[in-house]
Amino acid sequence: MPAPDEVIHKICEARQGLQIEEEIGEPGGQKWVYRANDPAFGPCCLKIIQEGGTTEQARLGRELLVLQETDQCPNLPKLFFAPAEPIAIGDRAYPWYLEELLVGETLSELIGTPWEEQECLRLIRDVGTAINELWTRKVVHRDIKPENIFCTERGYVLLDPGMARHQVLPPLTPPGRLPGTRGYRSPEQYRLPGERLDARHDIFQLGVVAFVVLTGHHPFNREDAAEAWANNPYHGPDDVLGELGEHVSTPMQKLLTFMLSPYPHQRYRSPDRLLRVVQGMIEEGGE
Repeated sequence: MPAPDEVIHKICEARQGLQIEEEIGEPGGQKWVYRANDPAFGPCCLKIIQEGGTTEQARLGRELLVLQETDQCPNLPKLFFAPAEPIAIGDRAYPWYLEELLVGETLSELIGTPWEEQECLRLIRDVGTAINELWTRKVVHRDIKPENIFCTERGYVLLDPGMARHQVLPPLTPPGRLPGTRGYRSPEQYRLPGERLDARHDIFQLGVVAFVVLTGHHPFNREDAAEAWANNPYHGPDDVLGELGEHVSTPMQKLLTFMLSPYPHQRYRSPDRLLRVVQGMIEEGGE
């Protein structure tokens, strides 16, 4: 369902010259997303928060802060404009902002036939760069999945840090609620309070994504590792890597072994360490 006409009208009044072209967001999300054209920025993406309550506005504020601070990272989207106040209609608020319009496809549209290792390594490198950029600010994305990765001419871009956890700020997720998407949560999300998650959680999620693109299917049958192995605890990647077969090299299997360990201390200590390993593998492969 598109945004109410009155919301669109007031946004265009507030942003003189903004032209709305078409709705491009997927149905069922928390935002209305439109392709638009702005006199200052040209083609852009208009995003409108559907429910502008106090928590949603606080979460949006943090998302915009992340985008502003990571403006130089090519693997995160660029924020163009965010107004000081949301659009108000009656007792409802509709926060909105303009973001760069990415041209390409989401990773979920590209999954199917198993990928070549070099392309999978480039995916890990690019998304790992975004994870590292966030972690330098003590931010954990928490929702890395194919739908949140966009393939563009400049590489892979990690979208939607709206679910991110800022370790230096009070949590916004209610106690007992698991953020993120089923099938991509790390095992420690079931054991640790959200504020104790770190970048190794994002590394695990990226490992699940890498497994999916290498094989064309999910390692845990689209469940979280902790759910899929509830009666037979997930002891580690050997439980799922055996099916990769000979078409996946030993170095790649070793890489996934570290990324998909059920124990954070057995994964790469930092995104920077992961990037050094992956870049070495890319160079050895002859990029």
